Amino acid sequence: MLGGRRGFDAALLVAVVAALLAAGALAACHRPHAPTPHAAVALYADALRTNDPQAAYALLTTALQKRTPYAEFAKRWSEQSAERTAQLQALTTDLKPALAPMVLTRSAIITTDAVASPTGAVQRAEFVKHGNYWYAGTPLLAATFYATPESVLAALADALETSAVQTLVGVWTSDRQVELTQQLGIARTGLAAALASGTKANLVSEDRAQFSFFAGDLWFLIALERENGQWQIENIYSDNGVYPLP
Repeated sequence: MLGGRRGFDAALLVAVVAALLAAGALAACHRPHAPTPHAAVALYADALRTNDPQAAYALLTTALQKRTPYAEFAKRWSEQSAERTAQLQALTTDLKPALAPMVLTRSAIITTDAVASPTGAVQRAEFVKHGNYWYAGTPLLAATFYATPESVLAALADALETSAVQTLVGVWTSDRQVELTQQLGIARTGLAAALASGTKANLVSEDRAQFSFFAGDLWFLIALERENGQWQIENIYSDNGVYPLP
């Protein structure tokens, strides 16, 4: 903790952003039958190839669908044609069928092949098994270019919902794990509620913005900056102080 504080560890939120850097209309759709995580990847690739957002949305876990209404998912889909093309290439090139996923009971992690990837970066996709079939627990259609402050904030909200957060929390002592889990839960709920209500960032200048919200009894302010044409999170402020990027 910065300065010995034991309040909200906002620096952990920033670390999540760095580490991790979408329904009623579908009620009549059949859930896909993907007996393996790789089968789910193949079905998602088919949805990208045929430009079928409903099929892609049906591959998401129920929990992820609850966090991302279909209307929002379809909006991202229509706005991100370039990202969808790149993602299709990544799914069909980097996620080799020969790469065995790391399966833990009813969840699985598939990683990209860093050697085959043009960027040399390893990416992760999480899948969850419901019944006999697998569904995507990671929002595969994630914004890769944050054109608005709200888009990068949505990416933060998505990141806070992934299992990677628990991995980060797990490096702390048992007492701090309990405390951080509670704090992150409050922040996650508050941020998601603010975005869902349509709260917008306030533009301070052409390249700077602020987004504030209350979560429980804490107040948060996220400072954003436009860098190289896209919006990024610069700092996260809370009632307990200012936590700059590492």
